[in-house]
Amino acid sequence: MGIICGLLGANLAGSFSRDIHEMFGATNYRYYEMPEEKLDEFFKNREFHGINVTMPYKTEVMKYLDYIDDEAKAVGSVNTIIKDEEGKLKGYNTDVYGFEKAWDRAEFFVHGKKVLILGTGGASKAVEYVLKNKNAGKVVKISRTGEDNYENLDKHYDADFIVNATPVGMEPFEDETPVDLKLFPNLRGVFDLIYNPLRTELILNAEELNIPCMTGLYMLVAQAKRADELFSGGTIDDRKIDSVYNAVKRNKRNLVLVGMPGSGKSTIGQVFAKEFGLRFYDTDQMIYELTGKTPEDILNADGEEVFRTLELELIKQLLEEENAVIATGGGVVTIDMGHHTIKHGSCVVYIKRALDELDLKGRPLSKKKGIEAIYNERKDLYERFSDTVIANDSTIDDAVERITDLLKIT
Repeated sequence: MGIICGLLGANLAGSFSRDIHEMFGATNYRYYEMPEEKLDEFFKNREFHGINVTMPYKTEVMKYLDYIDDEAKAVGSVNTIIKDEEGKLKGYNTDVYGFEKAWDRAEFFVHGKKVLILGTGGASKAVEYVLKNKNAGKVVKISRTGEDNYENLDKHYDADFIVNATPVGMEPFEDETPVDLKLFPNLRGVFDLIYNPLRTELILNAEELNIPCMTGLYMLVAQAKRADELFSGGTIDDRKIDSVYNAVKRNKRNLVLVGMPGSGKSTIGQVFAKEFGLRFYDTDQMIYELTGKTPEDILNADGEEVFRTLELELIKQLLEEENAVIATGGGVVTIDMGHHTIKHGSCVVYIKRALDELDLKGRPLSKKKGIEAIYNERKDLYERFSDTVIANDSTIDDAVERITDLLKIT
């Protein structure tokens, strides 16, 4: 049966922890989702060998422990607990290890710099501990009601780094962001501890402003590695962190293809999905399967607004998928849904092809408006909507290879 370990928290619906720990060899990893009033009973029974602790219990659990590691005492929170052979509970803070690994990977040099930490919970305590050990110039914690809060944030517009240690931007509130990054002209880096969605609104805003940024996924994986070492009493090669991180990102992220009608999105998507054993979805084909009408039929009979409404609802459903390939209709970028909606959990690739090489068969809007007019309307939207551009100017296999290379480094 192996050791019993798992994750304790109030809401674990969006957790990646089980997948990550299984990759590190913890094959009996469970979720312990419970309200605070159940904690007494849980720790009285102690029916586990080791557990991770997440919001909002990283401070609360400390009263149940027989021993707390010096580093966890200094931080003031615990996120990893092991039960020894005598049944005693020992608490550690592996967030410190995870955050430091992720911070160093981002190459954020904080010596003498001013850092804002958004939030004052257990995770923010680990962040503060690491940054002070790295000799940050000034570390300011922003809360909703404390001396430094969101009402007087203007005092800190000179910050060099921002770390979000709040749940703002977490699923299912992906469109929310804790601060407006445009107000901070000196920013050298943004770190968001949230990992689901893969890219929060804060991270996407940082990318658009060309501010170096880091999500919480690498921290999560690194702290899981350290926790599993404590659970098992063994050691895990640090190189395993990168391999697990890349695997999780690959398994959780969709590939979304956008571009002009007839640019080859569906063909490229099908070949890519087949090569890597992934699910493939073509939104135009799915609309036909759902309605019995082609996009051309709907556009001619009911108008573009009806078609776009159908397309939007379908895309919202598909975004619940993981590790899928989605070929969208040529006009998806014109739908008023916020261009970040797809990018939260997907890598969006613009398939670009010369206008005189587009396959325009069965493209009603193309015929009605003229392909050049449509391209001029959408070209800026395609650029803004996507993470990168792949030219479909050679063979399909070549385009697939370019996308494969891209996904290895993003």
